[in-house]
Amino acid sequence: MIKITKALLITSLAALALTACGGDSGSKDGDASSAVSSGYTADATAVAVDQCTQSGASKEMCECVTKEIQSTISADEMSQIEADMLAGKAISDEFAQASAAAGVKCMQAQN
Repeated sequence: MIKITKALLITSLAALALTACGGDSGSKDGDASSAVSSGYTADATAVAVDQCTQSGASKEMCECVTKEIQSTISADEMSQIEADMLAGKAISDEFAQASAAAGVKCMQAQN
């Protein structure tokens, strides 16, 4: 169970990193969520959650992990993480720690 959860979490986080680049600094219509106001677009967030669920994780888990990571890592930082991943570089310790913490928090919340 833990191995499966870990694999899903890693896949989910990779999906988040690969869809998070870009972003607005706020909502155009004044209805900014915390994710959008931190530089993430609603579209990027939706794609990350969708790709996460395609890996087999529940929608609730994917939404939780996405929200937790977006509250810790800015869209600009995530863009750099994405560029590093695409260049074949290792995931930063900061991202790994934030991802692990998000996964643990969300798993505990679901239990």
